[in-house]
Amino acid sequence: MPGFVKTEADEKLWQEAKQKCRAQGLSGDDFWACANAEFHRRKGRKSNPGHDNPGSDNPVATKEKWISGAIKRPGRLHRYFDVKPNEKIPRRRLLATLRSKKASNSIKAAIRLALKLKKWAGRKRS
Repeated sequence: MPGFVKTEADEKLWQEAKQKCRAQGLSGDDFWACANAEFHRRKGRKSNPGHDNPGSDNPVATKEKWISGAIKRPGRLHRYFDVKPNEKIPRRRLLATLRSKKASNSIKAAIRLALKLKKWAGRKRS
């Protein structure tokens, strides 16, 4: 039994979630991912929106939509660098901040994502 199943009511929800996923014919990792997502959906918590759960009814939980879930605070880097929202942040400043020791890890993660998205935007699609 997983660690998040703590009460008898949770145990009942867990059994119902497993039963629903068994009825879908899932097995292995897909079964457990489905059961976990179904339990948390019934419990009222959101499962990980970036995870592609085969048994999930969540339309955001697809591989194509992961970017919208990854950008948690739009405009955060513009505020951090004190740049107007309609202006571009110089790449030189992004790279310098990425190397600095003063910037927090969450800012550095946002910078890495911004650089990756910029790189992907420049690619030609076939």
